[in-house]
Amino acid sequence: ATAEDNAVVLAMLGLEVGFRYGFTTYGIWGYGLISSATVGDALNLAMRFMPLTYAFTQITTSFQDGHIVLQFAPPDVDEPVRSFLALRDLAAASRLIADLTGPDVHLTRSQIMAPAPSAEVLQHLPLHWLGHACSFDADVHALHLHADHLTHALPNANPLTASMCEQLCATLVEKRRTRYGTAEL
Repeated sequence: ATAEDNAVVLAMLGLEVGFRYGFTTYGIWGYGLISSATVGDALNLAMRFMPLTYAFTQITTSFQDGHIVLQFAPPDVDEPVRSFLALRDLAAASRLIADLTGPDVHLTRSQIMAPAPSAEVLQHLPLHWLGHACSFDADVHALHLHADHLTHALPNANPLTASMCEQLCATLVEKRRTRYGTAEL
C-alpha cells in the first residue's frame, strides 16, 4: 500500500471511531442532549457546552438552503492525524443525531474532504450513520440536516433532566474556566 492509501485508511478509521461515540460517551453533556425537548434545543445545548466534549475540530453551524449545516474545521496538526480527528468528530456528531432523534430524522447530506476510500474499505464502514448522500473529495467536512427538523420533538425528552444537565454543564464549564483560564477552553 502507498503512503496515500495508508492516509486514507487512517482517515476512515476516524469515521469508525466516531461512529462508536454514543450519547453515553459524553456523560452529563450527552444526557442533556438526549433529554432535550427538540432537536433545536439539543443543538443549542451542544454548541453552548462544546468544551465538555472530546471534539478537536472547530464545529460551527449555519443555515443554507433550508438546512442546518454543521461544519467541522480540522485542527492545525499534520496529516493524517488532521483528517482522522475531523472525521472522528463528524462521525460522532452523525451518530449523536441518529441516537437523539430516532428513525424519523435523517441527515440529508454529508461531505467529507478526504478522498473516497477503496470499495474494500467502504464495505466495512457503517456509513448509514451519515444519511443518504455522502460525498468524498468535498471542500469542507459537513453534515446537513433539514431545518424543519429543529422543531422535531425528541423521544426521550424530559424537562427536569434537561434543566439539571444544563446546570451541571454550566458548572463544569465554569470550574474549568476558573481552573485553567478562558484561553484553555
